[in-house]
Amino acid sequence: MIDVQTVIDRITALARERGVSINQVLRESHLNKSVLDNMKRGCMPSADKLAALADYFDCSVDYLLGRIDTPSLSLPEPAEKKNTPAVPALTAEEISRLRQLIGG
Repeated sequence: MIDVQTVIDRITALARERGVSINQVLRESHLNKSVLDNMKRGCMPSADKLAALADYFDCSVDYLLGRIDTPSLSLPEPAEKKNTPAVPALTAEEISRLRQLIGG
């Protein structure tokens, strides 16, 4: 279950890391102070308000919600893709056949 206090805690921590006040975060995210007041009363902000905050902090909404512990938006590269060439190398014979087909 998602806890509103987690969202408040994450927003507060991110603001502290940036050295900005919560009011500045809200203002620069084009959100009203009532968003925070409502959260303190236990009301979860709407998806568009969470998205605005996530955009401001350059993190995911899932991070703000406490669903993941890393604020980074970049996803780790899957293990099976590491060290795998995008296109397998052609053999000399395959290259020769291709050249014959395209007239080169």
